[in-house]
Parts: sequence; C-alpha cells; structure tokens
Amino acid sequence: MQEIPYKRGFITISSLYLLLLLLDKEQWAWYGKPFLLPFLLLMTLKAPFFKTKKWLLLALLFSWIGDIVLMFTDKNELFFIFGLVSFLIAHLLFIVLFTKQEATVYHTQKNYYWLFYGIILLYLFGLLSILLPKLGDLKIPVGIYAMTISLMLIEALKGYFNWNNPRKTQVAIGGH
Repeated sequence: MQEIPYKRGFITISSLYLLLLLLDKEQWAWYGKPFLLPFLLLMTLKAPFFKTKKWLLLALLFSWIGDIVLMFTDKNELFFIFGLVSFLIAHLLFIVLFTKQEATVYHTQKNYYWLFYGIILLYLFGLLSILLPKLGDLKIPVGIYAMTISLMLIEALKGYFNWNNPRKTQVAIGGH
C-alpha cells in the first residue's frame, strides 16, 4: 500500500512526541507537533478512494491549521481565536463526515448507544453549568464549541453502533 511509509512516519513522530511529553520535554515536543497531521493527510491522500475522502481531508487540514496557529498564542490572542475557529470548523467537518457514512448495522446494541448518549449529554450540561457562570463574554462561543464537540462525539458513537467497519472503534475513541 502507498500509505505505509506515511503510517510509519506518523507512528515514529507520534511516539517521539509522546515520549518527549512523558519526559517533561514540552519545549522539544513543541517542534514536532506540526508534523503529526501532515502524515495523516498524506496517508488519506494515498488511500484508495472512498466516498467521504474529501470531508476527511478537509477536517484533517483544519485540525492541522488549528494545531499550528495555537502554537503562537503567546504572540497575540488572535492566534488563540483563529486556532479555536479552525478546530471548530474541523469538528463541524467531522460531524458531516460521520453523518455521511452509510449505516450497515442499525443499533444492534441500542441500549448501550442511548446509555452513552445520555452520559455525553450529562457531561455536557455538567461542564457548561460549571463553566458558563465564570466565562463572561465567552459564554456563547464556549457553549457553541462544547455542543459541537459533544455532537461530534455522539456522531462518532452512533457510527460505532451503525457501521460494519473495522476502524469504527478507532473513530469512536478518536471522537472523544
């Protein structure tokens, strides 16, 4: 497969990045962060065609932009805002990607889905009830962002129960 060298590169950079974080060498890990998502982008580009490939590429691209822009938040607060907007767009693209996947199994474990759905909603409302009173002017943006992330997780979870795909577990884990 064409994407294998990129997968090896991703695993190598990811492992090194995590090792540096574990060794409390964040200043060194900082330099490796921008190289993580390009490997995923290249693996996706080289992968055989699938119906939602463009959505995945766009979501990964905006995630990468968010990673890079957030690296410079100490220079100006606009970097923080642009980074969050990039991640918000990425999450919205992931939601579109997940909803465009064809269901092949229909909630064979429906009770588990609704249990996790309820847990996600409880977590969202609990988090917002703690954060919102302290956020002032940021209430609306943080609320929108939290709801978007929760919706993405719900869609990833729905995919776990609806898709007959070996990667559905990775999507569900990555969705949180």
